[in-house]
Amino acid sequence: MMAIVARHERLARSRAGLYDQVLSVLCYGWDLRKELSVEDDSLLRDLGPEEKKRLLRAVAWRMQAAEEGLRANAIAEPELLATLEAQLASEFPRADPGRRKAAARRLVCLLQERNWMLTLRGPALYGFVHRTFLEHLCASELLRRWQEREIETEELIRDHLLARAGDDSWREVIRLVAAQLPPKVVARLLSELLPTAEKTADRVFRLVLAFQCIAEQEPRRLPELAEPCAKAMRTLYAFLREGLLELAPREDARQIARALREVGPAWPNGPALLDELGWRKLTTPTADTILADSIILPALAAGPFREHPRLRAMLLDELAGDDPSVRQCVIRALAARFPGDAEIGSLLCERAVEDPSPEARAQALRALAQNFRETPETLPLLRARAVEDWDSLPRVAALEALAGYFRDEPEVPKLLRHRAVEDPSSFVRVSVLEMLAKYFPASPETAPFLRRRAVDDHDADLCYWALDTLGRHFSAAPETLPFLRQRAVEDPHPSLRATALRWLAHASALSEAELLLSRNSDGLRPFLDPREPVTEERVRKAAAKLGLPEAEVRRRYEELAEQLPITLAWRAANGGDQSTSTRCPGATSS
Repeated sequence: MMAIVARHERLARSRAGLYDQVLSVLCYGWDLRKELSVEDDSLLRDLGPEEKKRLLRAVAWRMQAAEEGLRANAIAEPELLATLEAQLASEFPRADPGRRKAAARRLVCLLQERNWMLTLRGPALYGFVHRTFLEHLCASELLRRWQEREIETEELIRDHLLARAGDDSWREVIRLVAAQLPPKVVARLLSELLPTAEKTADRVFRLVLAFQCIAEQEPRRLPELAEPCAKAMRTLYAFLREGLLELAPREDARQIARALREVGPAWPNGPALLDELGWRKLTTPTADTILADSIILPALAAGPFREHPRLRAMLLDELAGDDPSVRQCVIRALAARFPGDAEIGSLLCERAVEDPSPEARAQALRALAQNFRETPETLPLLRARAVEDWDSLPRVAALEALAGYFRDEPEVPKLLRHRAVEDPSSFVRVSVLEMLAKYFPASPETAPFLRRRAVDDHDADLCYWALDTLGRHFSAAPETLPFLRQRAVEDPHPSLRATALRWLAHASALSEAELLLSRNSDGLRPFLDPREPVTEERVRKAAAKLGLPEAEVRRRYEELAEQLPITLAWRAANGGDQSTSTRCPGATSS
């Protein structure tokens, strides 16, 4: 869509402007260029792009007013037609109601079949084909009401933005609105949006949203937001010092880091804020704060603080400290701020070998792969540390870096397979199995290698993980299902037989297979051992859990027994044939 827009006009600098350009193309431009026919007397002939946008804004606003709000992205056909007719009445107040009704019905067809704005989500149920359209249109309608003084600034901020700040389905709408409000109104919004010391359930969410609203601003507007930006930074420091981000999903820290990087050195008074707040206040993390700090600090170094004249010296001073957690953070920050810098690259190579902390060595190896992969020393160092480091964590980090950033090197998958067999640490061997499946799924060597490890490894836990990895990543491969059936019957370990059955159930055409074959009838581990007969007691428990009659659950178990290697106690008691599914491929009966 961006390419199509760019053929005819310059792309907008903001997300909201770009979305508006795309809507113009979809709502009007393509109709004319495709010479789509409508009736000669149709009201649609007099609709331009702005009128169509008003119609769509009315539909989006009607959706958000429903009980499930924006989350549902759905509107019933009668409501859709009524909304379009009402808007057409405001556009053409003197038109005959019959013409408005016919135009509304025709417009629904055009928006669905030709403009690709709406799509059927169920019987007589419509939704926007992409959620972005719904969010943009809601933001546009809210702005229109404010601009036309249908709602005042206080009502906009209090009742429409802050009141929904804890609703993740409104996050994008609030961001799009903030991008288009005047800086004075944005400053007021940010000031009230930023959380206080009060312990509210949505305080981390509000902090994240505030940083995202700042990231939506055009750089030329940011100097007018210096004070709320400084307040946001001080609030972030307070959250980091108190470990509050550790109580939230890690994605929240990543969202803040993304916003910091997007604003970058355009952040108002960034160097002065570093002087005011200091670096050492942040680089004293405890075990409870290291994860968030290691995500946020590199973004600060690469973003708002990057132009500070003493940033490099500050970070190098911290790297010489005794706290391994601090060194981890600083290694990431140095790599993010000075990628490709020869001196920093050499320093990271040194840390990757000599730092006494295995976590810091692992971090240095990751940083080298991510920010210094063009440096000649990086690839040989990663290969060496994947084998020679005396701790398992740096070896895993080196192998992951090789697989993620150097997968086109022919020796990399060979090295991974070698370490999956020869490494003395089961943690490393299990990690490598996942790397092979994740980074080399199309390699003809990967699936056969996993099958061999599922049988030949001397460690039963490794066999389990090889079998589980095979089921998760290669259940659609033609060789996998026969192999799983064989392991479900022949493997000497109950946990491996159960794992094989779990992935057979996952591939089964019967939708309830995983529910019926899990011990707690919830589709989750642990699963039944195929050698353990399915009893009448299990039927009763599964029926109660699933809310089905026992006869129906029994019938479904019998259907599964025709496909999978399971034994039914009631058939065994009656001397009935269990099914040929228990025979392995190629097996012969005596």
